[in-house]
Amino acid sequence: MGLLSLGVGMAVGYVIGTKTGREGFEKARRSASEAWNDPDLQEKIQDSVASATDTASKVAQDVAETAKRAATAAAEAVKQGTAEATEIFDEEFHAPETVPTSHGDVDSDPGLSTEKDGSDWAQEGGSPGTREGG
Repeated sequence: MGLLSLGVGMAVGYVIGTKTGREGFEKARRSASEAWNDPDLQEKIQDSVASATDTASKVAQDVAETAKRAATAAAEAVKQGTAEATEIFDEEFHAPETVPTSHGDVDSDPGLSTEKDGSDWAQEGGSPGTREGG
């Protein structure tokens, strides 16, 4: 009996709710349609859109100008910093004078020496008599 009562109650509630709900929905839809089609409301909407467009355009121009000034200032700061760093480096860090101590590949790779009367490389596994030109 409990499930039957629940089912009947739900059916009656559904029928009453849909009829009342449908009427309420139609009433709300008509009110919204009337408000939306009101000429005064449409004029206010158009004014708001125009105002928002003008404001957005001004803000975009202001942002672009500010970004340009910031980029110019940053570029100038980088130039100035580079100049200062170069000056400090030139004043404090001098590369020592270097004099070459070798004469070509002779010191770095004796096997590639171009000397005709080279040293005895017997201690290195070869001898002057077996080299080309020697």
